[in-house]
Order: sequence, then structure tokens, then C-alpha cells
Amino acid sequence: NAGRGGALLTSGGRTAWRWLHELAARLERVRVVHGSWERCLNNHYGAESTAVFLDPPYRAFEKLYGVSAPCADGVEAWARDNAHLRVALCGHLGDYPSIDGWDMVPWTRKRLTYSGSSTTDREAIWFSPACLSLVAPRQQVLFA
Repeated sequence: NAGRGGALLTSGGRTAWRWLHELAARLERVRVVHGSWERCLNNHYGAESTAVFLDPPYRAFEKLYGVSAPCADGVEAWARDNAHLRVALCGHLGDYPSIDGWDMVPWTRKRLTYSGSSTTDREAIWFSPACLSLVAPRQQVLFA
């Protein structure tokens, strides 16, 4: 039923309009950047008041993305050096075993990946110590 959400669609479209405007307000200061992660994290990214979501090519799968040299090690090193920022780092379970003090949240991908079904239950996100504690009550809705 993906993409058919009942609450989003109404005969006049007012629910969708309101939801999209709330989303736009929530993302007003978000900058999505594609390309080399090193280029994206230059001196102009906002420094201390910035949250960074890093989703590099996962270890053991970097060649699928045409990466000539592995970059996950460099991304991990940057994340460690900048743990005072709110950093989220994506990977597969076991990719970053030595990031002490970071919260790791495993999750399951329902859709197949390039490697078929072998990695759907191995996804994880590591959160730096500067992120909100995962022990705290979680935000239940997008616009709370």
C-alpha cells in the first residue's frame, strides 16, 4: 500500500497541501548534497549547529558504486573526529565495530538490495554521542 496513504489524500487536496507545507517548514534549513562527501563537508557546512547524515557505500559493496578507492574508512575517521556534532553513520552490522560510545540501531530493509536478500537484515545506523539519547522517549510523529 506504499504511496497511497489515506490521510494524505482528500477530495480537495487540503490535507496533502497542509502536510507538504509542514514538511517544507521542517526541511527549510536542510541541505542535501550528493557527490564526494569530502567536498560536502567543507568549512561552509554550518559547523557546531549542524547534524550530518552519512550514508557512504558500505564496506564490501563499494565497487558496486564505481568507487575506485574505498571511502568508508575515511568517512568513519571523519565521523570519529567530529563526534561532537550530531552525526549519523549508515552501514552494515560489523562495519564500524570500534566506534565506542556511539549508539547503534539495527534495522531491517524490506526491499532487496544489489546483493539480493543477504543484507536486508544487516542494516544499521550509528549515532554519535552528541545525538539525542536513544534511551529518551522517541519522537512519534514527524511534526511534533
